[in-house]
Amino acid sequence: MKFLSRANTPRLYWEKLKTQDRHVPDLYRSPIPGGWLISNGLDGGLTFIPDADHQWDGNSLPILE
Repeated sequence: MKFLSRANTPRLYWEKLKTQDRHVPDLYRSPIPGGWLISNGLDGGLTFIPDADHQWDGNSLPILE
């Protein structure tokens, strides 16, 4: 097993997503191969959103009624 030095440690760059609702926890996204890694901040929740071309601009899609 190869260990990484601090200089070679991979880094994630997080972008905060904007929300209009103060009751929703902060969400962050980071582009990774094949899509986006989504985090809800300090609570530790993570999910993956597939988007191979990283076309998602961070906005929600319209809600269709």
